[in-house]
Amino acid sequence: MNVMEGVLNRAKNIHNIDDLRSISKSPVIDLDDISSIKDRFLTLHNVVVEGFDNKELLAVKSTLAGYDDMLTEFPEIQRTLHTIRYVGNIASMGDWCTSGLSRVGKSGLQDYGTGVHEAAHALDYARSIEKGIGYSELIVETARRNLGFRINAADYIRIRMELTADLADARDPREVFAYALESHKGGCGNDFAKEIYKLLKKEV
Repeated sequence: MNVMEGVLNRAKNIHNIDDLRSISKSPVIDLDDISSIKDRFLTLHNVVVEGFDNKELLAVKSTLAGYDDMLTEFPEIQRTLHTIRYVGNIASMGDWCTSGLSRVGKSGLQDYGTGVHEAAHALDYARSIEKGIGYSELIVETARRNLGFRINAADYIRIRMELTADLADARDPREVFAYALESHKGGCGNDFAKEIYKLLKKEV
């Protein structure tokens, strides 16, 4: 998720605890060990955290703070996210599936955006079930209209590519939605990400 800061609108790279504090409000930042982080997720969010025990504490905090910020701001994610598991041999930085399992890969450690992004997919699914529609498709289309982009215009493709860095993902509203939240909450958003977040908070 994090690549070439300043070129693409992704979550800010985390090099130290001050970087993390600059974008996250999560109490995870001040916890002393991974056991305490697990306890917070289970007690507050009813989410099980597995597989991170032998990983560097800053790396774990950086990723799980992203999940924690999202779960705190949007508690309905608890309906569609039940377990966060470190699985070092997966190819991606992270993933989420409708069973409620979200996996974090090796490259997703020390990456705030991984937690935000995968929690965003869970949020999209929760609201899609609640509303009986494809929520991310609705909110991305509403943001497009609000900002005055023509649907096939080059500038509309460009602003989505700034978020996703991949043409297939730029055409998928689920990925555009997740990358928009990752970039906006990660301190590197663009106008399209800002509009999507604004609509999300209004519960469109």
